[in-house]
Amino acid sequence: MDLEATKTQIKIATTQFNRSITLNKEGLKPLTDVEEKRLKLQEVEAKIITQENKLLAKLHKQTLLQILEDLKFMTIDQLIFLLFTTTK
Repeated sequence: MDLEATKTQIKIATTQFNRSITLNKEGLKPLTDVEEKRLKLQEVEAKIITQENKLLAKLHKQTLLQILEDLKFMTIDQLIFLLFTTTK
């Protein structure tokens, strides 16, 4: 499941959770329904965190690969300069 689909799921789960709270306050739904909706919302929130982490990992990997590619074409003098100007 991609990040956008998960964001849609979180909107739906939030709406359902809020609706179940309202219906519970009106005496139309049991508290167990509210708890089920809360659990579903928490599951979807966990999914979105997982999707965001996967995206960040992919971006970090791409960045690292690009850095390694760039380093292949640098001369030893450029590498030494880079090493000593970026370590502080």
